[in-house]
Amino acid sequence: MANPVRPLLNAHIAVFFFGLAGVVARKIPQQAVIIVAGRVLFASLSLLIILLLRKQSLRILSRKHIFPFLLTGVLLAAHWGLFFWSVKISSIAIGLLTVSTFPVFAAVLEPLFFREPFTWRQLGASFVALVGVVLIIPDFTPGNAALTGALAGTAAGFLFALLSLLNRKYVVLYPGTVLAFYQDTIAFIVLLPFVLVVAPTFSGFDIAALAFLGIFCTGIAHTLFITSLKSLKTATAGILTLLEPVYGMLIAIPLYGEIPGVRTLSGGAVILAITLYISLPKKQSRNITH
Repeated sequence: MANPVRPLLNAHIAVFFFGLAGVVARKIPQQAVIIVAGRVLFASLSLLIILLLRKQSLRILSRKHIFPFLLTGVLLAAHWGLFFWSVKISSIAIGLLTVSTFPVFAAVLEPLFFREPFTWRQLGASFVALVGVVLIIPDFTPGNAALTGALAGTAAGFLFALLSLLNRKYVVLYPGTVLAFYQDTIAFIVLLPFVLVVAPTFSGFDIAALAFLGIFCTGIAHTLFITSLKSLKTATAGILTLLEPVYGMLIAIPLYGEIPGVRTLSGGAVILAITLYISLPKKQSRNITH
């Protein structure tokens, strides 16, 4: 009989590393695009090693899958770029909480992708999530760092929702780790020209931090989470992912002295609550066109 604690522990460790990504990125004195390039480089290498050790096939099953794979790699690069930019110019809390809107975006976009009717549940959730984002922003002055960071984080959440929906078709054809490997590799290839133009210089700390981001916060974390999904219920996994911003904000307190204010916490609570609601198994929803 399988130990039920092990998958749960693996999922917690994975989510902890996911939450740590923004905290580590904030410490690296490089542009967001350079941090993303370093992350996906080390991530693709670590995932390749994992796949080779498991003797998993890397074969692409159809030429028709090449363009979607390229598109998801571009989306992944843009998603992480916006997220890292968000935490650098605003705060860990704002970046993590606004990017956590992605399940709501996914729920709203899903009918468009799969030609399903909209429901009041989806539209209501999107409105409540918007209220949460507005609550997080302390100052709406144009050019304000918190406002810009919140918009970047929300845009990152939107792009991740698109990525998740595009992946939905292919997760039944390819193992999650294989998809992640291709997306990370493509993201690095897309970002390589920017790296060559910027021509950054790296310290030993920069390289170590980027390696940690790619290996632990991406390669190992992704593998642990995907493995845990074989034993955990979908609802349980969805609830666990809500701990990502919690872990990140807790770590940011001693490292950066960032203690979220009441307004940020209130907006975050609204976002996480509506994300939990939209992630739970659906009851019979009424079509808004009826």
